[in-house]
Amino acid sequence: MGFAPRIFTYRYSQLYFGARIFIHFVMIDHLPLGDVNMLMSAINCLLRDGEFDNLEDLCRYYDISVSEIENRIGEAGYVYDSARNRIG
Repeated sequence: MGFAPRIFTYRYSQLYFGARIFIHFVMIDHLPLGDVNMLMSAINCLLRDGEFDNLEDLCRYYDISVSEIENRIGEAGYVYDSARNRIG
């Protein structure tokens, strides 16, 4: 098929007795580069939920350089911590 891969993150909760499972899908098809706080939040969400193993994999998928991300988050005083695999 000729479609682009999409990223889906999900959260679910199960009611007592297993009667229902609610699944909430959030599609992220691009990184919000215009807003540093939203960018940091989106990246941390994708890394935390296991969508990507590290920042390099995430950048490769979104076709953006690691240095560009580091420069954008650095403007707001944030840095990527590879040991914790998150921006803080």
